Amino acid sequence: MPYFVGGGLSYQGPLSGRDNDIAAVGVIYGTFSRYIPRASAETVLEINYQITFNRWLSITPDVQYVIRPNGSSAIRNAFVLGTQVAINF
Repeated sequence: MPYFVGGGLSYQGPLSGRDNDIAAVGVIYGTFSRYIPRASAETVLEINYQITFNRWLSITPDVQYVIRPNGSSAIRNAFVLGTQVAINF
């Protein structure tokens, strides 16, 4: 990806009584190399929410919407669900 740009916003403590949780949204955009046939650009919209249980454990559910996966209009846009578990020790 010779050209790539991304940005986002996060907010800590969005819910009352959940001061260490973090809500975030972001967007990334990248163009594929002109040497890759039939590939142009891909855009990803993302939203996630980090649930902090204590200082050593958090879980972050994540939702992404991928526009033109692999830079191809032959592939349908994709809705992706994921999660991350973080254990700090």
